[in-house]
Amino acid sequence: MDVIIRMLAVTLLCYTCCWDTATGHSLRAHCHIHRHRSIPPSTMAQVKELQNIHEIKEIKPKCHHGLRLRKFPNCDLQGNDRMTLTQHRLSLAVTVLENMTMTSLVRQNLETFSILQTDLSKCEMIKSPEVEMCRHQLHKYIERVSAECLQEDVLLNLVWILDEDLRSLIHGKPQKKGPRRQDPQLHPTIPVPKKHRGRGKHKKHIMKEISDS
Repeated sequence: MDVIIRMLAVTLLCYTCCWDTATGHSLRAHCHIHRHRSIPPSTMAQVKELQNIHEIKEIKPKCHHGLRLRKFPNCDLQGNDRMTLTQHRLSLAVTVLENMTMTSLVRQNLETFSILQTDLSKCEMIKSPEVEMCRHQLHKYIERVSAECLQEDVLLNLVWILDEDLRSLIHGKPQKKGPRRQDPQLHPTIPVPKKHRGRGKHKKHIMKEISDS
């Protein structure tokens, strides 16, 4: 079963690459990614439940996780540049879910990710050097890692794919917040006259003498 998962994952990635090369026309007219601008809370709850079930497993293999390409900061792409990588990650998620024991929860998640994969497969891919480099690194990771570790990596990142990867693709990189503006003082501090400052020091000196005596 693990071998099947790995073979299907690599096949999906290669098929996507070949389709990208063979089709030069734009598919924007059929791209329905903006249908998923907002993920329903019920859908997100189902994804979180499946991920949490996997996280609490007592026995897990020691795996290197590379689905997010954290070692390659330049692969934190935004907007349409991220389309290719997100398509691959969704394809991997579908492959993993298809090869799991088909409980009702797994079936619900499979339906969710299959719809997303179908919609993104109709969107135009970007062929910039940055995208090609990141796709190459993702392909190398899939070929190198074991099927068991690939499955663990996908399951532990289901929420991330929906909440960060997909959202970044649709909404773009969030704007950086500027410096916080200070609220105007309603009662500005009035400097104390020098003669009043002197009185304060004199009062402290008297109080010290009293306490010493």
